[in-house]
Amino acid sequence: CNKLILVTANQIDRPADAELLIKLGRIAVTPTMANSIFQWSEEILSKFPTHPDVLSVVGTLGVILIERAEEELQGRLTFNRIEQLFRQSLDLDPKSGKNYGRAGLFYLGQSNFGEAERCLSRSFRLDRTESLIALSLAQVYSSTERPRDALAVLDMSLREGCNDPQVAWQAALQAIGLEQYEAALTYLDRFDELRPGEAWSNHYRACSLLELNRPAEAMSALDREQELNPELTYHVEVQRASSLAGMKNVDEFRTQLEKVLAIPVSSIDYLTANGLQRLYTRLWISTSECVAFDDP
Repeated sequence: CNKLILVTANQIDRPADAELLIKLGRIAVTPTMANSIFQWSEEILSKFPTHPDVLSVVGTLGVILIERAEEELQGRLTFNRIEQLFRQSLDLDPKSGKNYGRAGLFYLGQSNFGEAERCLSRSFRLDRTESLIALSLAQVYSSTERPRDALAVLDMSLREGCNDPQVAWQAALQAIGLEQYEAALTYLDRFDELRPGEAWSNHYRACSLLELNRPAEAMSALDREQELNPELTYHVEVQRASSLAGMKNVDEFRTQLEKVLAIPVSSIDYLTANGLQRLYTRLWISTSECVAFDDP
């Protein structure tokens, strides 16, 4: 890192080299290096003051500098200055998808969802396969209570050829939240292709299969989930009970339900409140379809 910042602005002839060096500089940001890196980036910027890509990457470096070493910089760098760099970059090159993306990520970090959406949507239109942009734009839509738009972005990215498993994963979770369970299974299939053998994938697959009234298939998914996630089993046990109820296997269901009820809920520290609610809602529905209404 010390060698990196010894590369002076006078030694850099091409804006592309300046852009790459600034990107590498982001790795070196620590409180003790902050002042040196800030001064170094300012000198490089002064040599290429109107190049949009250099302006944009210096803005991104500035965000990292403030996040990691604001106190050490003592007000020499502000978010207003960083925003000016991004705006100037976009004014100079209004067709650069990567610069719109960087600006959008900056605004998202500031919770300025309006500007974040404007910049990220423009970047997404120019390249729908860039996973970070797709995920960030989906985050904007989720944060502004538009989950269907969030799912549409992720779906379009996958259809256009994005191969990031995280996009498929987030699409599956969004689809489940929207009760689009067939679509969720499709996204989980894609996720498993890109990242096979991951824990929790079969948990969400079982969730979707149970909602689609396919309990036998859900049981198979749960067997695989237990194999991949042997240390965490509560969600599997609850879903097994739901699956047995769905198959109208009353005796085995009773035994499984007793097993679930014997586990203190206070001992489960790896599921969210929403996750527990989803499990219990499905268990309640499956139970009501399996036994008589007056069954104790």
